[in-house]
Amino acid sequence: MTAITDFAKRLAGLLTAMVACGAAMAVTPAPMADRNGVVDNTPDSILQARMARPVAGSTRQGENPVLFLVGNSTMRTGTKGNGSNGQWGWGYFFPELFDRNQITVENHALGGMSTRTFYNKLWGDVISGVRPGDYVIIELGHNDNGPYDEGRARASIPGIGRDSLNVVIKETGERETVYSYGEYLRRYVNDVREHGGEALLLSLTPRLAYDAADTMRIERVAETYGRWAREVADEMGVAFIDLNEISARKYERFGREKTAMMFYLDKIHTSELGARENALSAAEGLIAAGHPLAGMLKPLPRGMERPEGRVRFIVGNDIDGCTPPSEPGVTTIDCRASDCGPREYIDSGRWEKVYRALREGDVVEMHFTSGSGDEELLPDEESRVIKEAGTGRYKVVYPRRKYLRLMTLEANEMGAKVVAGRRH
Repeated sequence: MTAITDFAKRLAGLLTAMVACGAAMAVTPAPMADRNGVVDNTPDSILQARMARPVAGSTRQGENPVLFLVGNSTMRTGTKGNGSNGQWGWGYFFPELFDRNQITVENHALGGMSTRTFYNKLWGDVISGVRPGDYVIIELGHNDNGPYDEGRARASIPGIGRDSLNVVIKETGERETVYSYGEYLRRYVNDVREHGGEALLLSLTPRLAYDAADTMRIERVAETYGRWAREVADEMGVAFIDLNEISARKYERFGREKTAMMFYLDKIHTSELGARENALSAAEGLIAAGHPLAGMLKPLPRGMERPEGRVRFIVGNDIDGCTPPSEPGVTTIDCRASDCGPREYIDSGRWEKVYRALREGDVVEMHFTSGSGDEELLPDEESRVIKEAGTGRYKVVYPRRKYLRLMTLEANEMGAKVVAGRRH
């Protein structure tokens, strides 16, 4: 009888353990859906990226701190980091915003990386260069989706739980323990702290996606990766910058046509224009948070000096063209530059100074001679990636009309009226 009782107890215990195991397995959330549909990095591309990315800490000047950027293709500019496919990451332009005499910025991001794959494959390279007083910005999550154990095998468990999942990668037989998105973020933060540095968590760059077909509202990640990153930041006492919200608000102000120009080839990777805007958003987030890194920024782009009241800005390259006098109470500022088509006028930064100075009720008068700004394009081309002879830098060029349209959209965005110049 005793033996039967002992057997029954052991059987009950085994069944309880099996039920508990099944329950544990049942509570592991399914991975997030793969919305990107992008081709994964091959081992060769990761090796190539290791050769192209800076050696961690190699930019350090004396005892100055280094700011390390950790992210994916929305932060990095392709595997080679040079924009040869026309897509740019905001981390490429972020160093331009900082005073190099106070801090250097290193972009260690790589396309296709999730919190999981970056931590397992690249994080060791980065953390080895972190010293006391350094900073590490982490913006990951676009790729934390798809299957856990096959193909890209880069998904993290949704949420910030402490649960884990043991998997065997089907293609390689490699065994791996997968953690939640939040748990990977905790590991980054703890590793940075162990090296005496400070981590900052950022939400994702927005996609070119609207809540509905008839709305201007950009989709947010406030209930998924944005919320989870904020929760981990609050839990661990580190700074959180809501990059997703800051840039999304800008896109909504820009309108659909200009916002579409923020992206190139797809709805997640930014053009140079969009990458620069996301970099500004990150800097603006630092300033709003009162973070010490804000004190190391250069002055952010601003408009030219202007008087009070209404202003007529004359832009273009036709410096010989006459213009009618302004109406009473309107100040005229001539911003024309010779040998400068619409593309060059924008690329040189001349237009940005006008754009940022515009106010409600201003007038922008355009005086561009025809035929400039689209020399590299064939008649039926909408864009092309070129390599500039002088700088060796890759750049996307558009038809002349698109540059003129961008200036018109931006002037209207600021409440200004655009008129065509004329000769007399």
